[in-house]
Amino acid sequence: MKLFFQKPIFAFCLPLLLFSFLVPASSYALAPVDQVCSTGVAGSNLYSFIGSNHQAYQAFVPTKNTLDAVAVRVKSEIGASSTIKMEIIDFLTPPYPTLASMTKTIGNTEEWVTFDFPDVSMPRSGYVVLLKNVNQNEHAIWRQNHGNCDPVGYSGDGETADMSRDFGYAVYAYDSGGNGSNPGSNQPPSNGNPPSGSSPGGNPPSSGPSSPIGTTPGSGQPPAQITSKSIAPPTNLTAGDRGLDYGGAIDLEWKASQTSDIDGYKLFRRAEGDNEYVEIIKLPKTFTKFTDPWAIKDKTYYYTLRAFKGSDESVDSNVAFAASKDDLSGVIKDIQDDFKKNNKGGILGEAGLFLVIPIVIILLIIGLFILGLWVLLHKKKAPPTQPKAIKVNKEMKK
Repeated sequence: MKLFFQKPIFAFCLPLLLFSFLVPASSYALAPVDQVCSTGVAGSNLYSFIGSNHQAYQAFVPTKNTLDAVAVRVKSEIGASSTIKMEIIDFLTPPYPTLASMTKTIGNTEEWVTFDFPDVSMPRSGYVVLLKNVNQNEHAIWRQNHGNCDPVGYSGDGETADMSRDFGYAVYAYDSGGNGSNPGSNQPPSNGNPPSGSSPGGNPPSSGPSSPIGTTPGSGQPPAQITSKSIAPPTNLTAGDRGLDYGGAIDLEWKASQTSDIDGYKLFRRAEGDNEYVEIIKLPKTFTKFTDPWAIKDKTYYYTLRAFKGSDESVDSNVAFAASKDDLSGVIKDIQDDFKKNNKGGILGEAGLFLVIPIVIILLIIGLFILGLWVLLHKKKAPPTQPKAIKVNKEMKK
């Protein structure tokens, strides 16, 4: 009997022992952090609301050629858990292929969640980490930093890019030595702390642009009084509340200047009650959208845009204005209240029907058993009817 049990156990353990020797120890560790934004992310009141039809992304420029893993600062906002899908997309090479994808279920406690991909080559210089919810009725949030945490990367919400903010993320990558081995030793980020190997503020990598796609802070000066007729201004400038946020962001969109060799655009803004416009940012000429992240909630702002080349500027575009609103707090509260109302976890909750049916069947079986037992006992106690009939007949004969 002893030998009978020992052989199956040995046969079961042998493959595990061989596997532990064949797999190198380095493959269990994450590669070093290559790109990161972690400072000021934990507990930030800025985040993107992720649903099945609303996705968010973080663009990054790697300095290494092989992707190992990506960590993001997320939590489920509606319900106890959410299933989110991460995709790594090459946004510089049409038709913008997906390099890797992975799905994970997250809880409603904010934490760093690591997606450890099978190592994949990153030959290009620009990629996007995209998050979206898998299930329609689940919603998650992805924390953002208040400042420009990663000067090289930038965040995006839906179709709007925000050059001044970054999501909480960390890219683990390494340069493949030709054998595909992973030389890393860092562990996933711990709850509430920056990912290991990160530097405060997310220093730019040794290569690549020094600021997000050429954007630079504005001068804070009013528009130049002398303009150039040889530079066509941008047109059809529109402004609107970003939506699905707690306020503080205004989306802008315009038609590009018809002058092809401009350097970019200067965005000017005037707050309600102010007397003049001031330059708040310079944007690349490839931009036709921008989100102003410096707006104060419920305050109206006026915008105008100029194309520039060197020190020359076009005339102003049209003026557009908007006020930023907190249109998310009430929505989240309503959804949470509705969720709690319809998912109490009791016998009439979400899974109540599956509990009620078997309970009813069991009660019916017990009831039938008791009824049958009662009938049998009642029959045994009842006196026979035939002797009574005979007694009655004898009395009648007398």
